[in-house]
Amino acid sequence: MKAYDFIKLIKIEDLIEIGFNDSYYSEGFKEGIPIINSLLKKYGLKIHTRFIDAISEPEYRWHIKIERSE
Repeated sequence: MKAYDFIKLIKIEDLIEIGFNDSYYSEGFKEGIPIINSLLKKYGLKIHTRFIDAISEPEYRWHIKIERSE
């Protein structure tokens, strides 16, 4: 049994959308993803992010998707 067998990851498109009103916080979030991925590696998981170019508030948005990293 793998450490992440308790998590069911089946078609989780656009799992989370997170937004920031300040580019400073958005950049900090972006810089933190590799650290989070290194912590999730032992569970066979990885976070993928995609920046969303938004016109409305919050201006700085990210789509976050969790996938198996096998």
